[in-house]
Amino acid sequence: MAHTKHKSSGQRVSRLEPQSANWPDSLPHPQTGEYGITITRCHQYGLVNLRCAPEDVKPIGELFGPVLPVQANHFSRAGQRIASWLGPDETLLILNDKDEPEFSRTAPSRMGTRFYALTTVTDGFAIFKIDGIQTRTMLAKAISIDLHPAQFSSGMTCQTLLSGVSVTCLCLAENSIMMICRTSFSDYLESWLKDASLEYGYQFTD
Repeated sequence: MAHTKHKSSGQRVSRLEPQSANWPDSLPHPQTGEYGITITRCHQYGLVNLRCAPEDVKPIGELFGPVLPVQANHFSRAGQRIASWLGPDETLLILNDKDEPEFSRTAPSRMGTRFYALTTVTDGFAIFKIDGIQTRTMLAKAISIDLHPAQFSSGMTCQTLLSGVSVTCLCLAENSIMMICRTSFSDYLESWLKDASLEYGYQFTD
């Protein structure tokens, strides 16, 4: 029998239900009625982790589209495809989930006898996109890096902690940040984002 807890309304809610379900998907600013932040749970992406020596990334880059980044903490982008630097020999490839199977099937023939590892990790991670003029202010409540635009600008990426959760952040634009976390933490992260956005007004799209 599932344990239950009480909401203030007196309703009994199973603790096995997603924690994020306790937060509304739309909550305007209490005074202005505006939405300072938009949070989107992105389901349209496939994720592929590439491990190989930096000098061997060219064949994959030619197939993938955007040139794979060699500068630390940066990503490259072409259309919906993003290649994010994770380490000297590690790149996260982000593409449309419908294109991922064909890419993963074709890529090995491009690498030939080079030493590499190409692993589909789509199901292991969740992607959120946070937009709005209050995005950086909201995330600064619990993130471990300096989010000032002079320090974290468009085209940059980082791996850090947000309220104890390991996340990868990509700065898409001044007021737009993509955030990737492990699927097991996605419910907690969604709840945290909604809670932290209360004072600005927010909209959530799944």
